[in-house]
Amino acid sequence: MDIKKELIDAIKNKEIVSRTELLNLIDKCYGGISRSYFYRIISELMKQGILTKLDSYTYSTKISVSFSYFLSDDNIESTIKGYSDYTLWDTNIINKWMNHLLNNVITFVEVDKDLMQFAAEDLKNAGYSYVLVNPSVTEFYKYFGRHTIVIKPLVKSLIEKDHHISIERLIVELYSNKIAKSLYSDNELISMLNEIFKTYNINLKKIYHIAKRKKIYDQFYSYLAKNIDRRYIYHD
Repeated sequence: MDIKKELIDAIKNKEIVSRTELLNLIDKCYGGISRSYFYRIISELMKQGILTKLDSYTYSTKISVSFSYFLSDDNIESTIKGYSDYTLWDTNIINKWMNHLLNNVITFVEVDKDLMQFAAEDLKNAGYSYVLVNPSVTEFYKYFGRHTIVIKPLVKSLIEKDHHISIERLIVELYSNKIAKSLYSDNELISMLNEIFKTYNINLKKIYHIAKRKKIYDQFYSYLAKNIDRRYIYHD
């Protein structure tokens, strides 16, 4: 199927495009078309790499960039792999977006609430000196070290297949994790989030699902609406 150049040009002027916008653009270029032909055009645009589907209603024209990172210490994961349900990430992940490198590393380990103390003992027995179980920010800064492991209760519905966090989960954590948030200013957070939205194809539905599961949806949505480039978070 040949795609009209005027349609491609119109689409490429937008980084994010909703299904409604696509329907209007395609209708403008091709005249009245059937729903099935509309989806054939969408399919061809995706096949050619012009569009990337983010969710049921949203597409991106940005070149897809995979989100990946390496944990600063693989032995931590080796120690907790016996816990079938867990999630972990560490603050080295955010250095790429910071104006200054973080001196201390914090690894967040999430396990079932009833198993947090057991996980802490296993990590201490593995040689880690600074292991804190669900501390407040005040408690964290009283007992933290150069590499501190923070154990938090797990939300099972948010576990990823590789037990690490997705880019969508990271966005929510950067906003909601009080210990991580103490490492940077609000201006730095806004800058990081805008850069992440600009770089990666973000699944908004997934972000809002995570925020709802963490019971912060309303304030989180308001924060994004106020501080993030609106083309990344508003879709018709």
